[in-house]
Amino acid sequence: MLFHALSPNQVASAQSDALFVVLMLTIVVILTVTAAAHRVPPGHRPVVIRSDRVQRVPPFRTAMRIPVLERVVDWPTVPVEEHLQVRTRTRDGADVRILAEVTLDLSPPRVGSRFVDPLPTAADELWLTISRLTASRDVADLRDPTSGLRAALIDRTFADGLVRVSEFEIAEIDLLLAERAGGDR
Repeated sequence: MLFHALSPNQVASAQSDALFVVLMLTIVVILTVTAAAHRVPPGHRPVVIRSDRVQRVPPFRTAMRIPVLERVVDWPTVPVEEHLQVRTRTRDGADVRILAEVTLDLSPPRVGSRFVDPLPTAADELWLTISRLTASRDVADLRDPTSGLRAALIDRTFADGLVRVSEFEIAEIDLLLAERAGGDR
């Protein structure tokens, strides 16, 4: 006899062992899928990154990743508002503080490119650009519709072309007074 007959207790034990294995495998599969799936909030799209390189940019709000090896970054698809404060000097020698509200549009990163968050980079580049542009203009020309800061910044790109200025509004320009010799203002 090739197979010997199992007693009812042995059958029940084998069935419970098989059920336990199936249950454990199901739990492992559920945990793996849950760890691999990443859903981004509305107004964003996922960018999958491995070793600081963009692997893929899925068109939907959910992305699958390889846990531990890859991470997912939420990339804005709607305009991003930034507030900047720049203290600089104009061409005519006036010390000014410019408060500006900037609306930025982000292009999706290129697959295979090195990933760097473009918003801090763009904010730094924008701050330097505003300083340089202000230094090449008189105070009276900063708000000029044709030669002012807004005209010079609209549609300008930063952070290797990933960020574009779609709107620029000067909220306030403060003229800073120089200190007198005694330290009084």
